[in-house]
Amino acid sequence: MCDHVDLTIRRLEGATDAIDRDVYRSVPRARPDRWVTAWKRTADLLADMKAELAPRGIPLVVVIFTFDGQIEACVSGASPAFGDMDMSLPTRRMMDICARLGIACLDLAPRFAKHPPEVRRRFHLAGDGHWSSTGHIEAASETAKFMLDETDLWKRALERSAR
Repeated sequence: MCDHVDLTIRRLEGATDAIDRDVYRSVPRARPDRWVTAWKRTADLLADMKAELAPRGIPLVVVIFTFDGQIEACVSGASPAFGDMDMSLPTRRMMDICARLGIACLDLAPRFAKHPPEVRRRFHLAGDGHWSSTGHIEAASETAKFMLDETDLWKRALERSAR
């Protein structure tokens, strides 16, 4: 309901899309200075979290959740752009931040995109964008694979817990 009220107000004001759409634009339409600040703040918060955990020997891991547009942008042969919006831009920015900070980062969208369209359509609730039970199961499975098979994070956690 809130999304519909927001859309109605934006249309009355002459705006055609929500401010959060600017996260997909390399040059935001509204308040670009705030987007620069927001991305810097995101990097600073991740650095602070990593620093807080490091003395305890606890690694930080970031998992990037999905929405339909991100997944479809990762489908083989698809364009990540939708008009002036690049659906992969926020993910690339987060991956870059994590790489700079040495934080393990899992992008779920390309993994979800490997499934056939009929499966991909079941990952999110229709008209809502949140994960369905199918999406939650797939995310848990892919996160487990990442932690167990692609990093040593799970092994390190087990070793730490045995002390």
